[in-house]
Amino acid sequence: MASPNPTTRANRQYARSFILTMGLYVVTLPFAVGFVNILPEGDPLRYLIILVPVLPLLATLVVFMRWLRRVDEFQRKVQFEGFAFSMAVTIIVTLTLGFLERAGFPKLDTLWIPIMMIFLWGIGVAIANGRYR
Repeated sequence: MASPNPTTRANRQYARSFILTMGLYVVTLPFAVGFVNILPEGDPLRYLIILVPVLPLLATLVVFMRWLRRVDEFQRKVQFEGFAFSMAVTIIVTLTLGFLERAGFPKLDTLWIPIMMIFLWGIGVAIANGRYR
């Protein structure tokens, strides 16, 4: 019996590690927000506590970069095209919103920008996969 190809193996390892690191993020985020709301305004500990959820996000970045180095060239190409699509659309959307803000449009909370980028990256990957099928 042949062993699975490197991309399949990398995908399995990535899925396990991604679920673990994002699980840690999901657990730490409400605790950090809850503790920050309890601490008095101006307490320097607030800054440290609210950054705790960033640690699992950094671990997720390491997991993703490790996965990207292990997959084949085709998968890297698809991911690059997805990322390029995400970056281009995000730039257009944020610049458009920035111009609209100058005219009085409500300001965009910057926490939505990475969510938009990840969502658009998924769309870009789907488009790239569809193009190469």
